[in-house]
Amino acid sequence: LRPGTHFLDVGCGCGRVARYLPDESVKSYTGFDRHPGMIDWCQAEITTQRPHFHFHCFDIKSPYAELDGYAGTIDAASFQFPFADQSYHSALLASVFTHIPLEESAHYLKELYRVLKPSGKILLSVFLTDQEPYSENVAFYHQPEAFLSVVREAGFSHKFREEIYQHNWYVLTK
Repeated sequence: LRPGTHFLDVGCGCGRVARYLPDESVKSYTGFDRHPGMIDWCQAEITTQRPHFHFHCFDIKSPYAELDGYAGTIDAASFQFPFADQSYHSALLASVFTHIPLEESAHYLKELYRVLKPSGKILLSVFLTDQEPYSENVAFYHQPEAFLSVVREAGFSHKFREEIYQHNWYVLTK
């Protein structure tokens, strides 16, 4: 991250990344998640020490509801990120696309394109498979070409290794 970066962390959880970001490289940090307990912790433990770090909880439906009891009321496929256009230089989605269906991933990518500044970048993880797309409990596996299609439709260019069919990290550029 370059000094002065406005950073968005989608699915920030308990601040697992925010805790380790150096203050000098982040002008502002915004993280959001669907789990109120994790966001409460971040606000109490991180924002109190780093006031330019903001955490938001949104009541988004998720397959995790069966595991954690937070059912959510907002459909992820239509959730509008409550941030202004071109607000962020960089975004992180660690284990978000690995836990949502392709339709929701496509919508999130469009929202990310909207909130990223020109030349903004995303670091994301996704499960890819050369088999039919499927899910195991809360893990979603997508076919590479189907996922690349939604990446392109959202307007991003990408750095993917086409031969990979496992949990991997990728960079998208606006």
